[in-house]
Formats: sequence, C-alpha cells, structure tokens
Amino acid sequence: MEERERKKEQRNKRAKERARERAREQKTESESARERERMRERERERESARESKKVRAVERAKERAREKERAREKEHEKESERKKDQEKERAKERAREKERKRAKERKRASERKNKKERAREREIVCAWVRGLNVFCFVMLPEVNGEKEREQKRESERE
Repeated sequence: MEERERKKEQRNKRAKERARERAREQKTESESARERERMRERERERESARESKKVRAVERAKERAREKERAREKEHEKESERKKDQEKERAKERAREKERKRAKERKRASERKNKKERAREREIVCAWVRGLNVFCFVMLPEVNGEKEREQKRESERE
C-alpha cells in the first residue's frame, strides 16, 4: 500500500511539475507576446511621429509660402502707391507748366495792350503839337522802339 501511495505521490509530483512547466511556458509565451505587442506599439508611435513631423514640415512650408505671397502683395501695393504718387506729381507739374504759360501769355497781352496805349498817347501828343503848328520832337523812351530794346537787354542780362 505504501508503494501505491508513493507511486501516487510521485505521479502527483510529476503532474505538478508538468503543470508548473506548462505555466512557465505559457507565461513566457504571453510575456513574449506582450513584448512583441509593445514593440509594434513603439514602431507605430515612431511612424506616427515621423508622419506628424512631415505634416508639420508641410504646414511650415505652406506658412512660408503664404508669408511670401503677403510680402509680394504688400510690395505690389507699395509700387502701385508710388506710381499713383508719381502720376499725381506729373499732373501737378503739368498744371504748374500750364499756369506758367497762361501767366506768360497774360504778361504778353498786357505788354501789347500797354504798347498800344503808349503809341496812342504818342499819337495824341504829336497831334496836339501839330495842332499848335509847332514842330516838336517828343523825347519819350517808347519812341522808336527804345523801350523794347531796353527790355530785351534786361532780359538778356537775366
């Protein structure tokens, strides 16, 4: 009987040992499976990081392009503004030139009027002198175009 019990104990012992071994193997397998899963997860994270890095790089490139476009538009606006200012300046210059010409023409007209007036006055003086039956040489600077020669000399000096 003892023999049977001893055999039974040995069988139980061996069964326990096998069970422990199986448990150890299962534990090792589940640990290695968990380890493999952790490795896959790390790889997914690395891939995700690479993707997000690419996305951020693309976003930065787009932002730089937008900045360049804004700068180009700003420069275009400045150039347009400069052209408008130049055109305004040219228009002002044309207006000033026109005004100078008008002033010159008014001055000429005034001079012609004054010349005619002086000639009329000389005629009146000469007619008056003739009326007295006296010969008189009226010595006015306007006589014989003396005043015009004087004005020409002055303008040449200027």
